Amino acid sequence: MLASEESEPYVCTPYITDHMRAGWNNNYEQVYKLQVFLNEMLDTEINTDGVFTPETEAAVREFQELYSENILDPWDLDKGTGFVYLTTKRWINILKCPDIDEPMPELVPYSD
Repeated sequence: MLASEESEPYVCTPYITDHMRAGWNNNYEQVYKLQVFLNEMLDTEINTDGVFTPETEAAVREFQELYSENILDPWDLDKGTGFVYLTTKRWINILKCPDIDEPMPELVPYSD
């Protein structure tokens, strides 16, 4: 193989970039990707319509509780919140691409 034929190494980019929750004006594409991810990870069949439905929220809670050590424990929480925020978003991205460089974010409580 010639040097000019060498391919660039694959670099992971974040799969999920937005914070999401029920009742927000969420980005359709981000919610769709979240729903596809949850269906794959949890073997569920939530509708992949890009709308953050109660079913999506329930699946997020299930995911958070399944990976509570990485998502809920840093916040000292026992139950899923259904809110795709700092640690949930981070863990989704790590599971989608284990090589991604996504350090633990500073845990800042959400405020409007």
